[in-house]
This record gives sequence, C-alpha cells and structure tokens, in this order.
Amino acid sequence: NPNGRNLAQFHACQFADPKAEEKLITFIGFINKRKNQEFLIESMRFLPANYRLMLIGEPLVADYQVEMAKKAADLKVRVEFTGQLTQQEITSALERTHVFASASKMEVQSLVIIEALASGTPVVGLSNETVDELVDAKNGFRLEKAASPQEFAAAVQRICEMDKAEYTELCTNARSRVSSLDWSNVIEKTLACYAEIREQKAKAPAATI
Repeated sequence: NPNGRNLAQFHACQFADPKAEEKLITFIGFINKRKNQEFLIESMRFLPANYRLMLIGEPLVADYQVEMAKKAADLKVRVEFTGQLTQQEITSALERTHVFASASKMEVQSLVIIEALASGTPVVGLSNETVDELVDAKNGFRLEKAASPQEFAAAVQRICEMDKAEYTELCTNARSRVSSLDWSNVIEKTLACYAEIREQKAKAPAATI
C-alpha cells in the first residue's frame, strides 16, 4: 500500500485470549457473493460448537444476506451478522477475535486484512493477491483457492488450539508483518525519496543547448 494506513489504533489492540471458552472468527467487509461468505459459513460445519463466526459489514444485496442467514440456520452453525460497525467497534471486535477469515478469491488490496494483522490477529485466507503477499505460516495460514471448507476449518482450529506462547508468537508476527505500512513509516520513506531526488538534481550537470 504505497499511501500507507493509519495503523496506530490497531497496534494498541490486546491479543485475543487463546484460553477463552468461545473461539471467535471474524470477517469484515461487504456481504456479497464475491467475498464468499457462503464458504465461511460452510466451514463452520467442521468446527466445534464453541466456535462463532462474526460477519461485520453491510450487504450489497439484502437478499444475499437473508439467504446466508437461512443457510447458517439450516446448518445449525453459530453465525452473527452485525451490520456496519464504527471503527472503534471494529477495533474492539478484533481484540476478541482469534482468527480473521478471508475466503475472497480476488482481492487486489484488502485493507481489512492489513488492519487485522496490525491488530495482532492471525489470518486464515484463501489465496488472493493480498493473502499471497502478507499471510504465511508465521502469522496464519494461506490456503489454495481450491481448498475445501473442511480444510479451511482445520486451519482455523489449528490456530485456536495453540498454547498461549505459540499463539502469542503468531499474533506478534502478524503485527510485525505490516508495521512498514503504517503512515509514519511511509511518510519517512517518501520524504527520504524526495530528498534523494533533490540531491540527484542538484548534482546533475546543467543542460546545454
């Protein structure tokens, strides 16, 4: 992200408690087919009853959310549609989130993944441009586009069953992975770039006619 992102509020987040009885999986973004929430709901079938999926965001098409809510009810899995939340509410939700989930197969630049990592939340995602760039075994799991909901669930459960030391290391690595994208770092690099250009111009010989 060449323009950077104000990540300070996310850096201040506490890590989720790996010993909490309820395991919270969170998605943030528009509720629509491209974001593939249906896949996330299906993955819940393969997780224990104390796992809950929280879908934060507005539906682009109301009927799609109604359809997804019915699917969750039919599968008897725990799914909550929160609608749009304020930035402060999102930050608070990420503090309770054990795994940030992304099933979108096309995501050129996902700011919510950057923010989730900055909050110290491990990410499990299907391969797309942002996941491929930022997510690996040090801060979560990057799965192939063709991965099944069961494989996705297994990756989520693997993280949620880590002991505190292992989970904390994952969270710390997540935050570290995107630290260079914070505005303060991007501004510093941009100013250094301008200074270098000025210096090069100053040293360049005058053009002759």
